[in-house]
Amino acid sequence: MTTFSVETILSNIFLVRCHDYVELLAELHLLPDFLRGRPKLRLLVIDSVAFPFLRLHDDLSQRTRLLQGLGLQLIATATGHNIAVVITNHMSTRLGGGQSQLVPALGDIWGHAASIRLLLRWEESRRLASIVKSPGHMDATVQYQITCEGFRDADQSEQLQRKRPRIQNNQ
Repeated sequence: MTTFSVETILSNIFLVRCHDYVELLAELHLLPDFLRGRPKLRLLVIDSVAFPFLRLHDDLSQRTRLLQGLGLQLIATATGHNIAVVITNHMSTRLGGGQSQLVPALGDIWGHAASIRLLLRWEESRRLASIVKSPGHMDATVQYQITCEGFRDADQSEQLQRKRPRIQNNQ
């Protein structure tokens, strides 16, 4: 079993803060060169794609064009460099007919850009993950937990806790 120090793990995490869509698009333009220099890199996380575009609410057509271009660029980057791309999006509340509904902040247009969409949410004290869109899986919802070991199925983590050996005191 290989062990890694915290320093080794952290030295392979790169953070770039983008405060607006111009900075985000510039970073994505530089991304292919960055990835060529790191052939073992396998995951790109953008948290959140909505934040840089929040100020573009006045010009929805410009926002739509920029987001579509960004989506195409991320798909090309993912396939060209064999990496997974995970993107988060804020949720917003849509009011209508006296009811409220949670909807993605960037609307339906952005929802078509991703090939797989997951919705992570709280329901009372339970964490739920729902498949909203997937080419290979039906819509489904599962309960999960975040533990010291990472993401775990809620049922599995309860079973693991029950299977742990009991420590006996011989006193």
